Amino acid sequence: MPRIVDHDERRAEFMAHAWTIIARAGLSGVTLRSVAAASGMANGALKPYFRSKEHLMVATFEYVMEQIAKRLETDAEGLSGFDAVRAFSLQILPHNQQLVDEARVVIGFWALAAHDATMAEVNDTHMGRWRSQLSVWVKEQEAATGLREGITVDILVDGLMTFLLGSQVSVTVDTVAVRPEMMAAHLEALLNTYLPDDVWWEAGRRGLKDAARMRDVG
Repeated sequence: MPRIVDHDERRAEFMAHAWTIIARAGLSGVTLRSVAAASGMANGALKPYFRSKEHLMVATFEYVMEQIAKRLETDAEGLSGFDAVRAFSLQILPHNQQLVDEARVVIGFWALAAHDATMAEVNDTHMGRWRSQLSVWVKEQEAATGLREGITVDILVDGLMTFLLGSQVSVTVDTVAVRPEMMAAHLEALLNTYLPDDVWWEAGRRGLKDAARMRDVG
């Protein structure tokens, strides 16, 4: 006897299929019809779950945010300061194929949110949560080692957010100059520039050398 799939499971299945379609065909490839077809269901099957393509896009964006949060629960457990920032960042930076695919979903959502106040509000809510969590970890690092003169918690968090979000665009669009495997080295180099000179000297030089070496290898 076939297993009965409840409403939440079916909805998650549709979002997962939408995620795959965006990753492979872009935003233009996603319709309620195409997601239903990918799920092996008849046209109109998504109507009880999503009112429109825009509604589906919001849900799929939320789906990606949830996947990031779940991974972070494991990777950042017991960490603090920049160690936690690294764990967090490596769940966002598109340094492997899954994260590149997630970045494509996020970029597609941003394209819609730029002209839709409701979607923009959803994005602002999630980005606000990221900023709040980063602020906690940065304050921990500040208490442990201090920060470079002139760097405040807000400036540091703004810089990190710009780097993290910008990398999602760069890796998916500028595929010649920006490579996924370089993301971790770039992150390390950036974090170390925020530290005081005496803390940065060894670790910072190492991070910059790693970034340069990876570019030379390519």
